[in-house]
Amino acid sequence: MVQFNTQAWADEFARCLNNNPNYEKSAKMWEGALVLEFKAEEKKLASDIRLWLDLWHGKCRSARFLHDGEDSPHEFTIGAAESVWHNLVTGALDPTKAMMSGK
Repeated sequence: MVQFNTQAWADEFARCLNNNPNYEKSAKMWEGALVLEFKAEEKKLASDIRLWLDLWHGKCRSARFLHDGEDSPHEFTIGAAESVWHNLVTGALDPTKAMMSGK
């Protein structure tokens, strides 16, 4: 298992996106970078963590964690508390419902 918040984890995340035909099909018109923000709570994360993704026509061209104070050009930021991300990953929370409810 790859440790979260490492370049190896970012590379594995990109690999999973690039090997997912459903993602490729649904994101075939997407052009641009975005940031996923994992907001720290009183659980495992000591501080907020941001993952920058360069997405282009259903593929992830690059992925890397941004360091404190660092920024990279991106169109959108999708952020949520670590518990919300956990519920999304485990399937306990539907992504569309989470976004529409402001989670």
